[in-house]
Amino acid sequence: MASNNNITFRPSLDIVRAAIRRRIAGIMNLTVPNAQAGVMLDAWVQRNFNAEGGLVGGWTPFVRGGRRLRGGGFDASAKLLQDTGALRASFRPFWSARQVGIGSDIPYSRYHEFGTTRAPARRMLPSEREIMPQLMRIYDRWTRLQTARRLW
Repeated sequence: MASNNNITFRPSLDIVRAAIRRRIAGIMNLTVPNAQAGVMLDAWVQRNFNAEGGLVGGWTPFVRGGRRLRGGGFDASAKLLQDTGALRASFRPFWSARQVGIGSDIPYSRYHEFGTTRAPARRMLPSEREIMPQLMRIYDRWTRLQTARRLW
């Protein structure tokens, strides 16, 4: 015996599919959380400069106890890597929907970051391990925000 039972979906299956596609697109567009991560990276670098490398274990001090002065002698109060402030100010965050980072376009920043045969490395940038907890909070919050809203 045939049954005349009909099943109706409300909202329609097409509406549900479109809502799911929009939800996935929202989750996959990481421009907003990447911008937040860029701001976080910049704040980290600035705090590291304030602490003269304190976030990475401290920068190697001046060999002679200070910065060499033009007329001779040394300035013992000089802050490492902050003579003019150009290096510190050169670090800029960048982001898009697919990437985030921070960097400097000053060529000598590489020599300070990695060191040379004559100068010690003075790390200015965070390692992945140092910032991963903060990044995870940013992206977790984004995912929760995108998935908490009603589909239709």
